[in-house]
Amino acid sequence: MRIDCCTELKNHIEGGDLHLHFDPKFREFGIRYADDGTSLQLINYCPWCGSALPSSLRNAWFDELDSLGVEFRRNLIHLSQ
Repeated sequence: MRIDCCTELKNHIEGGDLHLHFDPKFREFGIRYADDGTSLQLINYCPWCGSALPSSLRNAWFDELDSLGVEFRRNLIHLSQ
């Protein structure tokens, strides 16, 4: 996915100079916490230009897996028979 919001957001995500993160699978933008690196605060608007960022695909992704019979349990994937 292209990041079309503004060049500042794109440059900071690609440059890695700030704790900004983009997850293309879920189409989520966020700011990493200064902990062990796994926590993320999702953002809905660009911090530089104020434009609304695209909505997350996380719920749609898991809904699609549910419709295919894929079930998640404690980091294991089980396929329904």
